[in-house]
Formats: sequence, structure tokens, C-alpha cells
Amino acid sequence: MDDLWDTAATRIKNLLAKQVFDCTDVKILEDVKELLILFVSSLEHYGFQVIKLVQLLSALSSHYLAMLTAKTAKSFTKVNNK
Repeated sequence: MDDLWDTAATRIKNLLAKQVFDCTDVKILEDVKELLILFVSSLEHYGFQVIKLVQLLSALSSHYLAMLTAKTAKSFTKVNNK
């Protein structure tokens, strides 16, 4: 069973990473982050190893922060140029 879950977790991580890191919409990233946190918490509660998904969540948080920083910088520049 552990091997099956390990394979599934790897596939989930790879699929989500591919889709999420191409996303440039901050709101969508927020939604995905919240859903992933709930998913990971649920799996962890049932005793599944979630380290791969936690790693994805960490990378997603970094990507989200970078996107949010870029959006804020763009807004700030826009206000400054007025």
C-alpha cells in the first residue's frame, strides 16, 4: 500500500506543479493553495505520508509570494507614475 501511495503522491505532485507554476493569476494560486492545505491535512489525519505534497505546498507558497510581489510592484509603479 505504501508503494501505491508513494506513486500516487508523486503523480499528484508532478501534475499540480506543472499546472500551478504556469499560472499567473494570484486568486487561482490562493484557491489552489487553500485546497491543497485541506487535502494534505486530511491525508495526514488518515496516516498517509504527505512529505511530497508538503514540498509542493512550500514551492507553491514561494511561487505565490513571487507573483504577489510582482503584482504589488506593478501596482506601486503604476501609482507612482501618475
